[in-house]
Amino acid sequence: MESITFPQLKKLHWLLNELGLMEDKKDLLLHFTNGKKEKASELTKVEAIDLIRQLSKLDPSDKHRRAIWHLAFLAGIVYGDTEADKKINIAKLNKFLREKSVAKKELYQMNLEELKKVHRQFEGIVSNNKKNAASKYAKQLTEQLLNELSITVKN
Repeated sequence: MESITFPQLKKLHWLLNELGLMEDKKDLLLHFTNGKKEKASELTKVEAIDLIRQLSKLDPSDKHRRAIWHLAFLAGIVYGDTEADKKINIAKLNKFLREKSVAKKELYQMNLEELKKVHRQFEGIVSNNKKNAASKYAKQLTEQLLNELSITVKN
């Protein structure tokens, strides 16, 4: 059996990167080969053709949409897990995206480049929220300690 070719290996790695699956490459290969192979370089030419064909059917935009949903949840833009919550959250997220995202479009109207930009924007929102929460908590602890020590600070 012929081994995977270099162009196939390049294409496979490009697809895994594009789909956000590079971290799961070993598990994906083990699953695809029924536990026989964990490195892409171990694939045969035919196995590589089949795997590339299957990965090519996946939409890289879905990775970003899932990430945006997750980050929106972490940012408190959407919350809850009931069916009613999901319906409300779709409307809330789309309203937020139309009004405040860099794309100014609803989630499923964005192209891949817009999704990438909004994904980065949401990562920034979550990061800022974490920094603000940590700063607020540090301020509360400082005020509590100063009160316990009976120290007053003039603003």
